[in-house]
Amino acid sequence: MNVLWDLDHTLYHTNEKMFDAFKWATVSLAKEYGIKLSDDVLYQKALNSWNEHACSRQFLVLEHGIKFEETHERYHQLIDTAEISIYKGLHDAFDALEGKVEHALLTHGSHYWAHRVLDHLDLKPYFKSSHILSIDCFDGHPRKDAGTKVYEEALAHLGWSSFDYMIEDSADNLIAPKKMGATTILVNHNGEQNLEHIDYYFDTAIEVLNFLSNK
Repeated sequence: MNVLWDLDHTLYHTNEKMFDAFKWATVSLAKEYGIKLSDDVLYQKALNSWNEHACSRQFLVLEHGIKFEETHERYHQLIDTAEISIYKGLHDAFDALEGKVEHALLTHGSHYWAHRVLDHLDLKPYFKSSHILSIDCFDGHPRKDAGTKVYEEALAHLGWSSFDYMIEDSADNLIAPKKMGATTILVNHNGEQNLEHIDYYFDTAIEVLNFLSNK
């Protein structure tokens, strides 16, 4: 069974302090680029960018012409991971699937960030190094909500002909996997239900793993 996971807000819960850390990392990044605005103003711009584009750095692209790809890794180096905590029992749930599931990860975060978070959560044993993927592994940083391209490239990289399950916290990121024949699972869905392209809804990654153990 081939299972493809998202990372942030999927394998761990992103609380408000963690969302805040993302925005303060953008503030620090902007200052490194010499943008001479107050921390409060930069934070508000990061917040507005998050609300409008689901990316706190987008104002750096739109207002200052800084390329997204140029800042991707540095931004993730600046994020404080102190608020990332693991779901209690997550390791046991992964252990229960040993030998039954091949796990891979595909994140919009940087490759550096994927490894950093998996190390922080002690989840590396469940993912081969070759199976930890991010959009900066591919030319043009293709997004998961922009069609099948990034998923097709991920499958080629993994040596899989298909994936059985795709697990995400973003409903938009599951449109393409559904078209490709995957069973789609939405976690941390905040009550979002009854979307045609979503097969299952769960609150946490542990619930997903328990579900998979019965397949």
